[in-house]
Amino acid sequence: MRGNAERRARFFRENPDCCFCGGVRPAVEEDHIPSRTLFTNRHWPEGYVFPACERCNRATSREELLVAFVARMRERNEASASIQEIDKYFADIAR
Repeated sequence: MRGNAERRARFFRENPDCCFCGGVRPAVEEDHIPSRTLFTNRHWPEGYVFPACERCNRATSREELLVAFVARMRERNEASASIQEIDKYFADIAR
C-alpha cells in the first residue's frame, strides 16, 4: 500500500484545492467520476479522479447510491455477486 499512499500524497501536492468549490476548502479526498458505485464490484477505470474537499465529495453520495441501485436492477437474474451488490446498495439506501 505504500505506493498508493505515495501516489495520494503526490496527487494532493499537485492538486491542493477542491475542484468543485473552487478551492474554498482544501482537497482531502479523491472523487471518482463517474462514481465507483456505478461499476460492478467497484471495478472502475483508473484515471478519473478529481481533488475534492469532504463536503463536496459527499454531496451527491446518496444520489450515486440510488443511480447504482437502479442501474443494477436489470442484473437481478445474473451472478450472485451482482445480487449481493444490489442487496448492499439497498441496505445503504435504507440507512
